[in-house]
Amino acid sequence: MQVPLLRLQCGVNSYDWGKIGQESAAARYAATTAAPDFSIESEKPYAELWMGTHPSLPSKDVETQRTLLDMVQDNQALLSKEVSEKYGGKLPFLFKVLSVNKALSIQAHPNKKLAEKLHARDPRNYPDDNHKPEMTIAITPFEGLCGFRPLAEISHFLNAVAPLRQLIGTDAVDQFLGAVKGSEDSEDPTVMQKNKDALRIVFTALMNSSSENIEAATKELTAAAQNSPETFGTSASTPETNPSNPAELAAVITRLNGQFPNDIGLFVFFFLNFVKLAPGEAMFLKADDIHAYVSGDIIECMASSDNVVRAGFTPKFKDVDTLTDMLTYSYAPIEEQKLEPKEYPYAILNASAYSSASSSMLYDPPIEEFSVVKTDLKRTGAKATFDALGGPSILICTGGTGKITVGHKTEEVKEGYVFFVGADAECIIENTGSGADEGNVFTTFKAFCDITGTALYNAITGIFRGQSGASGYGLHIGNAALRKLCNRLSAEQFQYMNGPTRSVYETALQKKGLQPETVPLKHGAQGHWIGNKNAKNVVIYYHGGGFAVPGAAGHMTFYGSVIDTLNAEGHDIALFLITYSLTPHAVYPTQLRQAVEALRYILTETNRDPANVIVGGDSAGGNLAVAVLLHLSHPHPEIEPLSDIAPLAGLFAFAPWVSFVHEGASMQENQYKDMIGPEILNRWSHMYLAGKESDAWSEPNRAPTEWWRDAKVKEVLILAGRDEILFDSINAFVKKFQSVVPNTKYLVGHGETHVAPVYGAGFIGKETQQGNGLKEWLQSRL
Repeated sequence: MQVPLLRLQCGVNSYDWGKIGQESAAARYAATTAAPDFSIESEKPYAELWMGTHPSLPSKDVETQRTLLDMVQDNQALLSKEVSEKYGGKLPFLFKVLSVNKALSIQAHPNKKLAEKLHARDPRNYPDDNHKPEMTIAITPFEGLCGFRPLAEISHFLNAVAPLRQLIGTDAVDQFLGAVKGSEDSEDPTVMQKNKDALRIVFTALMNSSSENIEAATKELTAAAQNSPETFGTSASTPETNPSNPAELAAVITRLNGQFPNDIGLFVFFFLNFVKLAPGEAMFLKADDIHAYVSGDIIECMASSDNVVRAGFTPKFKDVDTLTDMLTYSYAPIEEQKLEPKEYPYAILNASAYSSASSSMLYDPPIEEFSVVKTDLKRTGAKATFDALGGPSILICTGGTGKITVGHKTEEVKEGYVFFVGADAECIIENTGSGADEGNVFTTFKAFCDITGTALYNAITGIFRGQSGASGYGLHIGNAALRKLCNRLSAEQFQYMNGPTRSVYETALQKKGLQPETVPLKHGAQGHWIGNKNAKNVVIYYHGGGFAVPGAAGHMTFYGSVIDTLNAEGHDIALFLITYSLTPHAVYPTQLRQAVEALRYILTETNRDPANVIVGGDSAGGNLAVAVLLHLSHPHPEIEPLSDIAPLAGLFAFAPWVSFVHEGASMQENQYKDMIGPEILNRWSHMYLAGKESDAWSEPNRAPTEWWRDAKVKEVLILAGRDEILFDSINAFVKKFQSVVPNTKYLVGHGETHVAPVYGAGFIGKETQQGNGLKEWLQSRL
């Protein structure tokens, strides 16, 4: 069987804006695996190295000289069945290296719907029907224009730069300034849309300026930049500029005019954010976002398309009407355009890599076509092992020397070498360089597509979004899919796709025609009311998710039903659902501190009698509920006590995650039955502790038995599924707890798995033993 590792020969485009000869990283990288007829010409510009299957410049397998497009279409397993079917047998992304010597066009890329229309109307200028969101990662210091500036900055330049104001027209400028004045920073959606409409009008007026007026305005603009650089772009009332000083601003304008004399792009500059990226910094450009690159070498990854709508800084076809009509006119500081990398969780670094501060960082834009991992291995022998993915990868080396191994095949890697790695293949890279650590860095960028997690997530969470479809999934199949999802996705990916707990809560209540009501709590937490906030009885609830995943729609569905049922029986009860901070952004004991503050709020701010308050949670939320109870009698040393309170009415916990020792019989027996596995529990618990020693509050099973003897609670209910991997640790905790808190009931749902009322009920299409048990217990307590 062929090993899915191919060294690629990649072509380089020569455009006028590219760097010259050997100065171009794109050219140097292409030359390392060049076609026989390619050599770098000292006076020729080289702009873009293309890596992928796009038919305009497809990469080739070095060994066979077949195009990568032919190879993946002949063998869909190289892409994975899911990727091949979704993207028509082609790589879903196009990976590039750009070497920018002078500005390339003021442009935007169409969304999917517009791309289809443009391609059908004008296939010569719009060669395909795909959208083109893209991400830029700097290899060398980079300059560019990205998105519309904050409105206050645009207003500043319209006041301070006379040629700009004159070119647009005083009436149009004044109309814009009047429309946005005082509301530049408003977050009200209606006001923001009004501001966008005003921006559209004034920008369209600029873009439709005549060539004669542009030439005349350019003379005045460049004269001001050359004659008074220290005050260029400033006024008495607004001396600030972006770039950060007038002289730099004047120099950029002068440089751009030298590259494109009398071009509308000189004036567009005052509307767009001017961004500088240091090596390793990145920005993400959504479809319909305006931008331009000015200088530098960059890694670029995009959806596989060559559609560009241009309007300035280019001799190519310009489509001003389409550009001004398609833009979103979103405005924001450049910081909001930048994309912060995060540690990649599916690469294992060896000891040499760890000890040399090597890293593997993930650039993960909010689309499914691509993500990129940058890996720096900073010592000879430093190694990174990448887990197999459910999709293809392309890897390029931008510095150092090393080797790459897939299966039994190992290849040498040098600067500029490019490799394709097929789906479902583990990949290992290793630094084989020599010399001092500081100069011995093996750097690679790896673009990949793995839609398995997204597809599973959409299929599974669809169960919880309505009544249809649940009975079509078996519990076994659903849990198997959830296990794979948990292992595939990072915490950040879960959080992005799920949305914040507050958003899930608001959507659920709005679907029922109810008004959401959220209360800010201390230390960054929030409380969300389900039911009448003035009810006599209240349940404070902490959702599960490994301290990493937000509350799910299943939580809202189940607890909304519980509260409705109890109130219909006359019990006068509400639920107070807590949003707490998630890992990796916040770590222990932050979540426990927030959980304690939620109880403090209910007791002190709403003046509830403890005899009318119940705390509850599931999984990690069950951990928090039990830890809050422990805090009442044995306060955590870093968290303010809740002193002198009477016992709470009750506590309940579904599958409380009370031990981070993930071994034992149930871990083995149920690992293919449950929705979670030991691997994800290990990862989530490590993220939660973040290097801290575990203790009785982070891991309640560690608390001495005697600590529970004075637990401040009247009644306790612990629930578990017999087929969940945590069953043994829950059993051990209940045995210890019941020995000193005899008013504890333990309910086991036979044939049920982890937090069955929230997740399992959706798969089996009926109520669960645990869910019914909770309702009965609450009815007897109220």
